[in-house]
Amino acid sequence: MDMNKYMTTKEAAKLWSTSEAIVSNRCPAIPEAVCCGGRWFIPVGTAKPEDVPTLNEAECALPLGIGGVNFKNFSNSAYYVDKTLLLKEIIDAGSGVFLFTRPRRFGKTLNMNMVMTFFEHAEEDNSVFFVDKKIWSCDKMYRDEQGKYPVIYLNFGTAKKNTWNQTHIQLCKLLKDEVKRFKYLKKSRICGEDYKEMVKSFTAKGDDRYDFENTLLDLSKMLASHYGVPAIIIVDEYDTPIQQGYLKGFYQDVVQFLRNLFCGGLKDNNIVKYGIFTGILQVAKESIFSGFNNVQVYSVLDSKFSAYFGYTTDEVHEMAVEYHAIDKIDEIRSWYNGYVFGGTEIYNPWSVANYFNKNCSVEEHWLNTSGNDLIGELIANAEAEILDQLKTLLNKQTVRAVVDVRMVYPEIKNNPTSIFSFLLACGYLKALDDPPAKNGELCTLAIPNTEILKIFQTEILNRFAPGRQAIAQDIQKALQNNDRQMVQKSLQSFLYKSASYFDTSAEGFYHGFVLGLSAAFSGYYVTSNRESGDGRYDIQMEPLSTDHPGILMEFKFLEKDQYSKEKLHGEAVDALNQINKSQYDTNLRNRDIHTIYKYGIAFCSKRVDVVSEAYSSEASTAET
Repeated sequence: MDMNKYMTTKEAAKLWSTSEAIVSNRCPAIPEAVCCGGRWFIPVGTAKPEDVPTLNEAECALPLGIGGVNFKNFSNSAYYVDKTLLLKEIIDAGSGVFLFTRPRRFGKTLNMNMVMTFFEHAEEDNSVFFVDKKIWSCDKMYRDEQGKYPVIYLNFGTAKKNTWNQTHIQLCKLLKDEVKRFKYLKKSRICGEDYKEMVKSFTAKGDDRYDFENTLLDLSKMLASHYGVPAIIIVDEYDTPIQQGYLKGFYQDVVQFLRNLFCGGLKDNNIVKYGIFTGILQVAKESIFSGFNNVQVYSVLDSKFSAYFGYTTDEVHEMAVEYHAIDKIDEIRSWYNGYVFGGTEIYNPWSVANYFNKNCSVEEHWLNTSGNDLIGELIANAEAEILDQLKTLLNKQTVRAVVDVRMVYPEIKNNPTSIFSFLLACGYLKALDDPPAKNGELCTLAIPNTEILKIFQTEILNRFAPGRQAIAQDIQKALQNNDRQMVQKSLQSFLYKSASYFDTSAEGFYHGFVLGLSAAFSGYYVTSNRESGDGRYDIQMEPLSTDHPGILMEFKFLEKDQYSKEKLHGEAVDALNQINKSQYDTNLRNRDIHTIYKYGIAFCSKRVDVVSEAYSSEASTAET
């Protein structure tokens, strides 16, 4: 089909001032219109049919395919942000193994389906899905790559199970289903018997581990032999079972299986043209890809491929024009922009699409799109210094931390700063350095936008106080009113409801516990472990308005076997005395805070004792 003689339904809709859906529905009745691969093409110069209504601009706007991951359906019937130049850059690389790591809901799966649709040697002509895309305007050498290769496609997103046995069964099922997709190989003169034996082994031997570790190697060999060209292997969400293995205690089992599976299939460049992996996190090369050295990793810190996952500024501007919301650009930027991938400014695509789809409704659209259990575990076990940095981020300031997005899972708990690498890789933080920092370097980090600020606050609070935002607000009110009895009662009640006995074993836990609650405090700039006077206070709440009181808190911890009511009270008094002796209120006084409430707080398991003292410019009284 000579595409110079035809126009797409999108082009016809624009020409006829109507919607693409209406044009597609009318195409069967249009003389000489051609349907190819499920897409209609209309001869250039065709007059608008009389039964096609003229619509206003808003009515002509394409629907938004929220959550769509099938490229053919998405690009055919919904608004598609053209990312097909990703193909050009992959082709320019010649060959090799690519790993793209990006946050969840940043278009990885749709992109991989697009890559598969482009390269795959299929019965139907898939070129029709690209003739109106950017890749088709490139040199002929790129168009010649379309439909040339057999493609093996796996999505490990469903392999999120609680045991190794369940995970192994699911991985084997995914492999079996993909092998059976090439059932035509049983009729191949070159590899027919090999294919039959492979499928037969699935049922004859069951889920035998050794057999399935060779699946990619055996299948890619057969496909390369059958087609006379190397295969392409795509593995989407490759890291899902790995992270689950770490969290649920079968990390070594899943790593061993995947290392053998991937290395067997990708080590021989003669049978594989490209290996393309996507995930949220980059597992260290020595863990998974140790069998070959041609892995090219592109993370949020890398400039190459930086524009292909998420929406660029220009792409969001075009969407705003399409959906008649150009006056909302500043709002969209404030809420959903701010990501920086390798120096490229990126918007959250999931949130932007939902924003337009919900009539420009400002919400935390990205919240609860999936779990981040590992981040939760790291936050829950973070030391006070790390929590202080997290609170600094919540105060819309930057922090400096060493970032390395190459994850060696067994070492995570021995590296307290790994939380920042996870938050960056998962989309909660952005890297501000120009030029971009490299793995293992100090990096300047900040929360990217208003949406993430709100989600960040909720996530951190919920890790320490799940579902308890109201009690955090009650504690803030009691602190502001110098109501030490209510502070004591609320903290103790909350500990009994929320804290595990094993959590309450060190002062650091209580420090983090209160600092986590402070994520819900409003009207205050909360800091921890900062110098003031002759030492470093535990927590300071500096009011944003001098009409409100400043608050200082110092914590003490008593071992359970040493508990008595009198000893616990004595620890609280010692904490208050430490505030006064070290003059921790110096900073607040220097900032003209007229009233300061000082709290000595002692913990023993789930018991609490609180003493307080009020300072003002005229008088100072203690209540114990």
